[in-house]
Amino acid sequence: MIGWEVLVCDVPYRTNVYYRMDEKSRCAVVIDAAPSSFAALSKRLKGYHIQVFLTHAHWDHIADAKRFQSELKATIFLHAADVPLIWNQKLQSWIADGKPYEPFVPDKVWKKKTTLSFGGLTFRILPLPGHTPGSVGIYDEKHRQLFSGDTLFYRNIGRTDLGGSMERLKDSLQVLSRLPPETVVYPGHGMPTTIEQEKDIFARFQKR
Repeated sequence: MIGWEVLVCDVPYRTNVYYRMDEKSRCAVVIDAAPSSFAALSKRLKGYHIQVFLTHAHWDHIADAKRFQSELKATIFLHAADVPLIWNQKLQSWIADGKPYEPFVPDKVWKKKTTLSFGGLTFRILPLPGHTPGSVGIYDEKHRQLFSGDTLFYRNIGRTDLGGSMERLKDSLQVLSRLPPETVVYPGHGMPTTIEQEKDIFARFQKR
């Protein structure tokens, strides 16, 4: 994982939080804000210009977003279609098993495919609805790295019963299947995989 580190956050979800710090630009990118990620990273990130990219708005990926935003002045990015989920306290409480959760207002919202550059890296934000309406993939084309959130895992795909859609997820899987086969996939939970390794998954869920 070129230049990145991974933090595996609280049980039972064991959410992967990926982060990268660039000394030259003093920029840091954090992908997802799982519970306990702020406590683990705040000292290391202090003094950096922080961008937090949220792959989707389920509690186990956004629980610490408010603290990054308010205490480290991080800029929080989320797809517009997932903003309503932030305020769905019933859903978030169910996912969190009743743990405290503080809603937040994203600083930037994505509405379509876009490109962003921070800390010497360029990312393509790929809308991947299905797991949630506003799920995205964060793709570094130069280094062939994809942060897939809960859309694609090692030998599996994301669930769709928490506000998602299997039909839309099938469409999103087809988007991912067209990425270069050597692309390494870093999911929101579990171990990395590659687009090539998941060709059977893509075939199984091909939309007809």
